[in-house]
Amino acid sequence: MLQARNLSKSYNGTAALQDLNLEIAAGEIYCLLGANGAGKSTTIRLFLNFIDPTSGEALVDGLDVTREPLKTKHRLAYIPEQVMLYPHLSGMENLEYFAALAGHDDYPRSALEGFLVRSGLQADAHDQRVGEYSKGMRQKVGIAIALAKRAGALLLDEPTSGLDPEASSEFARLLMELRDDGVAILMATHDLFRAKEVGTRVGVMRRGVLRTEGGSGRAGLRRPGASLPGSRARRGRRVMMKHAIRKEVLEIIRDGRFRWGGALVLGLLLLSLVAGWAHRAEVSRAHSAAQEMSWSHWLEQGEKNPHSAAHYGIYVFKPVSSLTLVDQGVDPYLGVSTWLEAHYQNPFAHRPVQDTPALARFADLTAATTLQLLLPLLIVLLAFQSFTGERERGTLRQVLSLGVPAGRLALGKVTGVCVALGLLLVPAALLGALALFTAGPGGGAVADPGVRFILLAGAYLAYFLIFSVLAVGISAVASSSRAALAILLVFWIGNGLLAPRLASDVARSQVELPSAQEFQQAIQEDLTEGFGPHPSRDERRAMLQDSVLQAHGVESLEELPFNFAGFSLQSGEEFANLVFDRRFGELAARIEAQSQLHRWIGLGAPHLAIRSLSMALAGTDAAHHERFSSAAEEHRRLIQRVLNEDIMENGVYGETYVAGPDLWSDVPEFEYQGPPVAWAMAGQGAAWGALGLWLILGALLAGRGAVSLRRRT
Repeated sequence: MLQARNLSKSYNGTAALQDLNLEIAAGEIYCLLGANGAGKSTTIRLFLNFIDPTSGEALVDGLDVTREPLKTKHRLAYIPEQVMLYPHLSGMENLEYFAALAGHDDYPRSALEGFLVRSGLQADAHDQRVGEYSKGMRQKVGIAIALAKRAGALLLDEPTSGLDPEASSEFARLLMELRDDGVAILMATHDLFRAKEVGTRVGVMRRGVLRTEGGSGRAGLRRPGASLPGSRARRGRRVMMKHAIRKEVLEIIRDGRFRWGGALVLGLLLLSLVAGWAHRAEVSRAHSAAQEMSWSHWLEQGEKNPHSAAHYGIYVFKPVSSLTLVDQGVDPYLGVSTWLEAHYQNPFAHRPVQDTPALARFADLTAATTLQLLLPLLIVLLAFQSFTGERERGTLRQVLSLGVPAGRLALGKVTGVCVALGLLLVPAALLGALALFTAGPGGGAVADPGVRFILLAGAYLAYFLIFSVLAVGISAVASSSRAALAILLVFWIGNGLLAPRLASDVARSQVELPSAQEFQQAIQEDLTEGFGPHPSRDERRAMLQDSVLQAHGVESLEELPFNFAGFSLQSGEEFANLVFDRRFGELAARIEAQSQLHRWIGLGAPHLAIRSLSMALAGTDAAHHERFSSAAEEHRRLIQRVLNEDIMENGVYGETYVAGPDLWSDVPEFEYQGPPVAWAMAGQGAAWGALGLWLILGALLAGRGAVSLRRRT
């Protein structure tokens, strides 16, 4: 069953095991005696394929452990000197988990209780958390795990360590029962008395060499069914994921860090959603009231010259998207209203939201801040010990000894973290959906709010999955839990706090924005001095007057069939529109260039990508703001055209013309309809690509780290 053929292992030229030749048949107990460093544990680790031999072969049931590592592990059971279990699980739950990984997920509770009783663990401790166990109690659970696996071979590394004399005698009785069942047993031990009592053969090792060997020659008879069938091994691989996920979820939710950290993050998230809903409702009411008041003042302004009314103007307010309860985006920085008056397009503030560092946003906690910064920090704190913690506790070696594929184990850990987070996020998502439903359509701020919410949830789930796979992957490759935590915290700080500031600095250095003073000065110069083929203001007036008189064949402006004053005003508006389109278009293009640069920089920091997607889907990014600004400007131009045409048609050149409420009501009330989700996503390809890239990188890191686990067990 177990064979070693010229098996050797050296470390940096020093031999730990030299030319071991050993064969243990079914129904034999081979006791390997020797001092520390004699090579006993090295022999066991070679049979478990935890290390590669320098030369020679280790065979289990005729299979080479280096060529068939999973198949051979399915035929082995292993009890280390220090049986390390999951402290947040009970003895029963630990046994159920390890048995399931070994392919025995169909044991009823009574059978599991039988294994624990047979190992000597008292009944009242079965459902007690292992964190409260003594060393001897943990050892008994390890024995029960080996019994439950029903393997054809059993490897024992100082198995009676920590057991009292009575328990040690009971363990010896169990070994002899297993021997009689046809199990091949290799036991490394210091206990010469116990070796003589139970051993079929006894070997003595010194300095990596098997010096002497002897025994009574008593070989038990192997009974059918002692080894694990291949079909059960395959079935074990199929059910392993379910139990791995369940174990991870149980450990996480029983961890005090999850209870306190999760409660804090969930509380902040729910509070920010409620506060966002209340803020949105309050702002929406205020905007509606102000819009109605401004429109009422417009209609009730009394009789006056239409041009005076044009200067009186109207305030319009950007509708508040119902999704601002998640992400307020640029609205707090760029404003939501503008004044529509004659001759001038009143600008919003031109500072892009990316100029605001992430630290400043803590002062105004929103759901977006919680989701983008605090929840990833919670993931880091929960998952940084995924593999390093198990390796340091010793449970990883026991899990891998069962023949569990490391990649599936990593996938189970990632899924377990995500399921545990779902316990926090599902209530928040339901509350968000309810708030979205009760908030109403948002005055047409955006189209397709339901689809946007679903995409927003999907984007954030991808973002959380990135942190989950990165945390598990780094835990797999890090040398210790402390190192894993340090690496992940550096990444979290760089991603969420430093990257936005760095991206803003890079964007500003590559694409400069004019100051407010420079911007206004450029507009005034264009209006006064002209630009390109357009002459100065005085030249334009003279040319306009001459061309109109010539076109109508008259000598004076009074002879024209319309009021030249209104025509001149409209001509001035149309030229000003060219200037505004030029300067505001340049500004919008620069802001979009900065935003696009941010999205490409997001390839190096997923926080930038999720922030861009979050604002775009919520309808609160710079692109949505610019769209509203353009719609407001179109309405301003419509107002001026209606008023100037009225002056042309009803006024007399050189005389004062007064209009009344009938004209004011001819001006249509401002209405705004937000863009569909397809429009919002048109420029977000780089952001989606960044999330996908980080998911792939995280998966590769987790996969490669899992493959390398064997070398560090």
